Amino acid sequence: MEKCFVACINSRLPDLFKSVSRLYAFPAKPDTKTVNEFVILDSGAFSLSLKGKEIDISYMRRLHGYYRKYGAGNSFPVLGIAPDKFPDPDRTMQNYLTWMRLFKLPVVPVIQFSRMKHIDVFLGRKQGLFYREFGNRIIAISNPGLRAKDAQSLKILIDQLRKMDYTWIHCLGAGWNYNDCADWGKLGFDSIDSISYYSDAEKGIAWRPLSYQTGQSTLEYEELCKYNYNLANKAFRLY
Repeated sequence: MEKCFVACINSRLPDLFKSVSRLYAFPAKPDTKTVNEFVILDSGAFSLSLKGKEIDISYMRRLHGYYRKYGAGNSFPVLGIAPDKFPDPDRTMQNYLTWMRLFKLPVVPVIQFSRMKHIDVFLGRKQGLFYREFGNRIIAISNPGLRAKDAQSLKILIDQLRKMDYTWIHCLGAGWNYNDCADWGKLGFDSIDSISYYSDAEKGIAWRPLSYQTGQSTLEYEELCKYNYNLANKAFRLY
């Protein structure tokens, strides 16, 4: 797999990105056909956190059925994200233990940080070691609300994870303009995702090449989504 900006797919974009790596959040119906790309099925935990809710056993059972239906696991081409809690590393690890005990379906674990806009390398390393005990080689890191230039210590954590033999490291919720995507690429991630490319398009906002800035556009929604996505992917893959 080549490093990439993963296209989050919403209900307005079901067929727009058929040949690129993409992400669908539970319970969206995904297109899991792949050739050279991969698909991420997300647990929906972040959306729950925005509503003041969290994943419980009933939710896990529905999520398990969803992952089984679409062939998601902890290896390519279809990755299922573990039932995490944002931003709560202890509960996330407990959820992983519960998930494996109940379903025994390996999924991609998520490193969480306990404070917004703060990277704790030692806490991240602890979680990396914990999840390696389950044989995972792919892992995700949940972005605690930072732009890449403010998350430089993730370089240290990524280096530690590589030494643990993690072969693919994904960042959930990262990349908000051209230069920010390039900055995330410099940190050493294999892939990142965010809704930014289409949420900006919904407001008629176009990303600017080689810039942290954006501007208004007259492009139609779908064309603007493609434009922003292509810039995001190009920027991230520079490094």
